[in-house]
Amino acid sequence: MNGAKAASTYEKQLVALGRALQKVRESEQSSTITQTVLQYLRNEFNYTLVWLGFYDSETHTILGQGGITPTGDVAILTQKFVLEPGELLEQVVIQKRLIGVPNLQEVPKGGKWQAAACKLDVQGAILFPIRHRDQCLGVAVLGNTVWGIPAQSDDKARLSMILGELGTALYRLEEEQQQRQSQQPITSLSSVLTTIPSLSSVEDRLSVLVRETHQFLHGDRTHLYWFSPTYRVFWRWIGQPGDKRQSEAESLATDVPAPSSPGMASIRQHQAILPPIPVDAIAEMYRQLAADQMIAVSEADSALQTNNTGALMTQMGGQSLLAVPILFQGELLGFLAVTGHQPRLWSDEEKYYLRAASQIAALMAPFLEPERMIQSIRQDQLLAAEICQAICSREEWNSVLEKCDQELQERFGAQRFLVLAYNESRETFAIAYQSPPPPRQKPIVSPLSPINDVDWALLERSENAIAIEDLEHDLRLMDWRKAFVEADIQSFLVCPATMGNPSNGLIIIAHETPRYWTSAEKDISRTISQQIGVILRQQYLTHELEQRQSIHQAIHGSLATIQKTHEMGKMETASMHRLVDLMDVPLIALIPWEPEQPNATIPHHLVVSNRVGFSLNTDIPISMATDALIQWSLQSDEILSLHVSQLTTDTRQWLNGGDIGQILAVALRTDPDHHPLGLLLVADVAERFWSEYQLEVLEVVGRQLAWSRRYLMLTEKLTARQEELEQLNWYKHQSLEYLCWATKGYVKRLGNLNPATKNGANNSSETSGGGQINMMRYQQILRYMNQLLSDIHPLIRDEQWQFSQTETTIRLVSLLKRSLARVNPLIQQRQLWTKVHNEQNLVIVGDIAKVELVLHEVLSAACRRAPQHSGLDIWCRPLDFNWLELSITDQGTINPQLRDELHHGRPTDWLAHSWLDFPPGLHLAICQSIIQKIGGEFNIYTLEDGRVLSQMTLRIDHGDSPTTTHMQSSDGATTEIESSDLPTTWTSASSAPG
Repeated sequence: MNGAKAASTYEKQLVALGRALQKVRESEQSSTITQTVLQYLRNEFNYTLVWLGFYDSETHTILGQGGITPTGDVAILTQKFVLEPGELLEQVVIQKRLIGVPNLQEVPKGGKWQAAACKLDVQGAILFPIRHRDQCLGVAVLGNTVWGIPAQSDDKARLSMILGELGTALYRLEEEQQQRQSQQPITSLSSVLTTIPSLSSVEDRLSVLVRETHQFLHGDRTHLYWFSPTYRVFWRWIGQPGDKRQSEAESLATDVPAPSSPGMASIRQHQAILPPIPVDAIAEMYRQLAADQMIAVSEADSALQTNNTGALMTQMGGQSLLAVPILFQGELLGFLAVTGHQPRLWSDEEKYYLRAASQIAALMAPFLEPERMIQSIRQDQLLAAEICQAICSREEWNSVLEKCDQELQERFGAQRFLVLAYNESRETFAIAYQSPPPPRQKPIVSPLSPINDVDWALLERSENAIAIEDLEHDLRLMDWRKAFVEADIQSFLVCPATMGNPSNGLIIIAHETPRYWTSAEKDISRTISQQIGVILRQQYLTHELEQRQSIHQAIHGSLATIQKTHEMGKMETASMHRLVDLMDVPLIALIPWEPEQPNATIPHHLVVSNRVGFSLNTDIPISMATDALIQWSLQSDEILSLHVSQLTTDTRQWLNGGDIGQILAVALRTDPDHHPLGLLLVADVAERFWSEYQLEVLEVVGRQLAWSRRYLMLTEKLTARQEELEQLNWYKHQSLEYLCWATKGYVKRLGNLNPATKNGANNSSETSGGGQINMMRYQQILRYMNQLLSDIHPLIRDEQWQFSQTETTIRLVSLLKRSLARVNPLIQQRQLWTKVHNEQNLVIVGDIAKVELVLHEVLSAACRRAPQHSGLDIWCRPLDFNWLELSITDQGTINPQLRDELHHGRPTDWLAHSWLDFPPGLHLAICQSIIQKIGGEFNIYTLEDGRVLSQMTLRIDHGDSPTTTHMQSSDGATTEIESSDLPTTWTSASSAPG
């Protein structure tokens, strides 16, 4: 009985559910569907609280649609619920699943329903989502006055079916409504397009468009704003019905003089004036309009930044705004705007409609001023033709650019015209041409700084000229802002000479005030830029040819400088300065070293720097074995290029310039079997680009420098060795000659002694006092000969292949007497008289043996030059506390070339004839070198009266010296000579030789 009753109840429930579902599917109104579902819920379920709410995703709210309550209070059933994060209603919407609550009064996250549950005495409740697929469309709240979750499994199934069908029906109705709304813009615009052809005036056509837009969008005000490029303002031309039209002149009359507006004369000018909107006042909106972006400002969203919205809405006079730009061929003509006094949301249909209306307005814009546009096109074509003709006329390129400058300034009303050429090595733009600046304005300083990667990519991608309308508010080409602002430039057009390749050059047309650049101006600037690009390309090729010729000439000049300079220091210094100019670098240095040298030092004169921040520490020795840069260079057969970050800490100790970014290094190597003799180092900033010409210069000059250094080092080494051996040979020859001369004298004296004494006879009868004296002289002569041989022995032992310096002292009188005694045979042979002019018997310090030989050679040369029966004067005069000047004058003659070579050195060409290669010039040159080695000077002069002056300086010893000097006389006796004991042929003189 109970089973039959249950089956009957189940059947009734299915029938009721089926009827409700069918009615929901067949209904076309959301209100009918809602009432059907509510009626079903009241009749089929035992709930004291039934409520349906529909979800609005844009505002994140739920609006109540009705239901029943236990107390009959229906106020809450139609309320709007703003969903708060975490509350029950939001959880159902987001998670799209039902939530059961045993006691709604005790749930803190119940929101408004918690308070309502307390008021309505509702405890158990379920919150059921109304959804279609994965989209939540609303929420159903069902509750009872008892505790617990009021839903069985069969109840949940029926609720799921009826509420699911409700979601499907709501989704279907919403789609149908959107489809109908999407047809409304088409219908409205179709009406506009049908009406427009019957109107003859463009402004009337635009008026119809504005009127239909106003009616469709239901805004408070609808405006058509037109853009004035000359004054960079938007002026209101046409408004919704009831507003008065304005001309550009009327709109601008309150702020600026009325401009000339061809083609606008038909616009009536007797209505009220609304102030124009300056571009600076709506800068962000202007940038978005120029970029073809829609502006939507409402209560919930805004296309502009928050801090700019208030200023914009003040200008537009409303709380909500929808604006769309009017563009024709990329040029901003104005915008169509709808404003509302109250905040509102703009639907997609409204945005689509306004976008379509603006495009219709753009299609009508060219018909406003057709004559002016045709004239402008003709002028632009004529301008391009004139410039092309000037280029083809083979005029001097600077004259062509001057003509372009005049034509472009007249066409654009601009003040500046610039042609920029790209410097690949510096990554900068040099100013190849710029028009003379107006009075009281500065020219732009060349070169312009490198631009960043973003701006470079912008120039590469751009298919037309880039317009900078207001430099102060534009973020493009920021690296040039300072240079342009200093030159009073606020707006400019920049266009590559070759589109997509800014490295071929740029053309800039500049204006001193912010301005708008039209599409026509961009197009003509592009055309002219490509034509001027031909000039730049031709100039570039000419410059490349001249640069190659210049570099080749410079290389030849540098090689000639290296080859003709025979002094190592001068050659290296000249090479460094030439390389600085050829390489165009701030630092170049040469680090020389000798083979097998453990450490290298950097001479100051081999570091050439012309910029602060590029320097080397020349006080630090560089370890050849451990310095990484030197080792890398020695191991590389080519030019080594390194970034400063690759250098080691040890290398940075001496390569310490703070601005050094990269270096080039090449080892001075002449042959694989030869030791490298140095390192050539070039430094510049990190961004430096090295051209093939510069690398070729460095390689060629570096190779020649290596060979020249090796040649000069080898030449200096061999020359020094030759000079040393010549001096040694002369010195030994003179010493042996002196030995022979002295030995011959001693042997002669021995022959004059008594034979009995020599035989050692010693009987008493024959012995006499004379024999004892002879024996004493014999023994003395033997001692002298032994001493003479002892003095010669160190020369053989210590000076086999090189000189050795031995410092001894001798009195001046003794030195002169010994030298005159040795040259006495030559004096007697030529019957010369001698006179010594000496004031003091000073002590001479130095290698006396070599000084005596030099003095003998100089006296001998003077005697050989002097005519017979003439005289020699010897002058002795202290120059200062440390030096004595010894001068010898004779009345002979000397070869002027020999004299000059003694003064200035032998010819630089070692293969050329020299008076110093054979006697007497060779001997005099050796004497000069020996005196220089001991710190003195020696030279030969010709006096005004024709006499020959041989002059040398000797060091004076101021130590404690005896007042007498022991010296060997010509007869072998030891004689004690005082300062005053001079021969009768010697006199004392107080004046130097004339």
